Amino acid sequence: DIFGKAVPSAILQAEALIRVSPDNEKLLIGLSRTYVVYAYGWLSAEWELADERGDFELADELERRLMELYKRSSQLALRVVHKHDRVGKLGEALKSGKADVLSAYLKQHYTDQDDVSGLYWAGAAWGSMIANSGGDLNAIADAPPARALMERSVELNPGYADAGGLGALGDAAAAFTELLGGNLDTAKGYYDRALTVCQRRN
Repeated sequence: DIFGKAVPSAILQAEALIRVSPDNEKLLIGLSRTYVVYAYGWLSAEWELADERGDFELADELERRLMELYKRSSQLALRVVHKHDRVGKLGEALKSGKADVLSAYLKQHYTDQDDVSGLYWAGAAWGSMIANSGGDLNAIADAPPARALMERSVELNPGYADAGGLGALGDAAAAFTELLGGNLDTAKGYYDRALTVCQRRN
């Protein structure tokens, strides 16, 4: 309860600081992370409880809020990813909607450890938005680019966020059908590797 009531105030303060310092990467990543943690750790539970109670009006409102929080988080993290775009053509690669095009661009131009946090939180927030979209086809169409961002963060640093990227990729592989790129054996491989990399801390 303390956490759930305190975080919105912290979010408002961070949003105000970003207005003053819009290019501060630590602020951008910190706020992106806070949105994801608040949405996943607090609002998701509230949404599930409302749904179980049959309070569908509240559940729908909480679901809408979750989508907005994840959307805002992905926007903040993508600002950092764009700031690290040394060639200036990331926007074109993202708009292509093709995972292979984006993956190739990221591998060629995102090669430093400083790139990891932006890629990770952009992928995490975008992926969470897709996962909470209720099967919306437009959202699902964004899954390959979101996964490409996460995959590149894992390639650069598989241990970041206690191997959170490997866990997220495992979640995606387990959640989607094989037609959409899912595979339970692949998911298990990600989970096993994540547990090894983080030494079971996550």
